[in-house]
Amino acid sequence: MVVDIHTGKILLAALGPTDSAAPSAPAVLVAGAGLAVAPPPVRTGSDIVRAVEGVWAAIRGEHPEVPATAVSVGPITGADNARRPKNIAFFAARRWRHVRTSLPSDELFIASEALATGGAGVMEIVLHEATHGIASTRLAQAVRNGEDPRKYRETSPKGYHNRIFRQIAEEVGLTCGPCNSSNGYADTELAPGTAERWGTQIKLLDKAITAYRIEDIPPEKKRKKKGRPKVEGRCGCTPPHVVTFTPEEAASQQGLLMCRGSLSPYEFAFPDSDGDCNE
Repeated sequence: MVVDIHTGKILLAALGPTDSAAPSAPAVLVAGAGLAVAPPPVRTGSDIVRAVEGVWAAIRGEHPEVPATAVSVGPITGADNARRPKNIAFFAARRWRHVRTSLPSDELFIASEALATGGAGVMEIVLHEATHGIASTRLAQAVRNGEDPRKYRETSPKGYHNRIFRQIAEEVGLTCGPCNSSNGYADTELAPGTAERWGTQIKLLDKAITAYRIEDIPPEKKRKKKGRPKVEGRCGCTPPHVVTFTPEEAASQQGLLMCRGSLSPYEFAFPDSDGDCNE
């Protein structure tokens, strides 16, 4: 419909059929500018959550080690710099808690800006996070069995994706790009045949994605002077205790510094040993 912004009177009825479940917003009559066409309402939030939940369930049907999750969609997270890149999606273990049972639940987060990649792009993102989910399941099982958890961790504390991640990613139908010293094998894409294999799910995602969030452009920040590099060490507790040393101090404590709670040695993520590109 068309409304006079001065009097509030309806001047013209809406043209064409309307959706009773989601009535379109009225256009506004602007003096000297003619009729303004109102944009359609954005309803992609609930639709995309349902679609991603369906895709995740389908992946779990083929890969039982993918855990159940709570799906959330929201603005992109993370700082805009090389050390803490923007998170267009993430899998987080035990991040939610059920109100009635108090039991924890894992989380699958998809940034609303990532919806701009379309159904195939979101499918790749979901499979990437499913890779982390499988790794989380295998790591938890290894801890219960008394095995060395380092053999099952697919990422370092700073987000380096190692060869364990690459192996699982290939299991779910992804290929990894060239290894780099910052992210390892984090860059993934659908392997040949994967898009056809998940064609039904990609179509459902394309149908559900009717809009996406425009990415914010952060203001320019002054570069801070770099201090002396630090190395973090983490124990086997959940959540782990964190200690910080210089690289020289950490090297002297490697394998010797023990956690009093878990009785496990602190693992240090050295800048040069974080990756395995050349191994």
